[in-house]
Amino acid sequence: INAFTVGSTTKTYFRIDKNGNMDFPGKINGNLTLSAGANRTISVAAPASGSGNSLTISAPNGSSNGNNGGSITINAGAGIASINAALGNSTPRTDMTIIADTINLTSPITTTGNQTYTGETNLSSLLTIGLGDITYNNEVNLNGSGAIDTSGGNGTITFNDVVNGPYHLTLRAGSEGDIIFNAPVGATTRVGSLKIESTENVTFAYGAYLTNYNQNRITGLASFGTAPGLNATDSIRVAT
Repeated sequence: INAFTVGSTTKTYFRIDKNGNMDFPGKINGNLTLSAGANRTISVAAPASGSGNSLTISAPNGSSNGNNGGSITINAGAGIASINAALGNSTPRTDMTIIADTINLTSPITTTGNQTYTGETNLSSLLTIGLGDITYNNEVNLNGSGAIDTSGGNGTITFNDVVNGPYHLTLRAGSEGDIIFNAPVGATTRVGSLKIESTENVTFAYGAYLTNYNQNRITGLASFGTAPGLNATDSIRVAT
């Protein structure tokens, strides 16, 4: 298939191989919704020169035959990338990579590999599970309570920019994975509560403003960085 129309006038180009994998190498102007089943890879590249683009991925869980669900790579440029349907619940995807000006994550995501998000990310009431590392390279806004879990593969959970929002966040990295905050937590909007259920080491490079902090016993070290350190208005519980 050489081309199709998005909206009324804009055309883009894409390829579908014999296995049903989709590759969109061209620019996307307008809104686009994609759906892919098990054993499929979606690859989208919308150059950063575009503006106002909106890309929604709705990739079903896939079949129950145990086959791998394929990877998803999205580059929405200066636009918006949204995950509005559960991905990989019964047949996990491999890797998930999303690059966009704004990333909206509102549904459960399960992968067997790494997840990387580059762009301001809004998390809303979701459970994110990865057997590899999960990395957020830009600001994360908590628009609902949720959990991020890499304990199945002892992956590292990394936040490379600020985390804000009045909701509850639970993190699980297993006995050998790390949890790393490389920027202030709750400095603009105090995080409602943060629970560290499992990790080897947890690091807050620039401290955290929270309502509640709950840390289960960990196998390594906890570091609360520079001022304010660990600042909670309600309770702090650290198991030893």
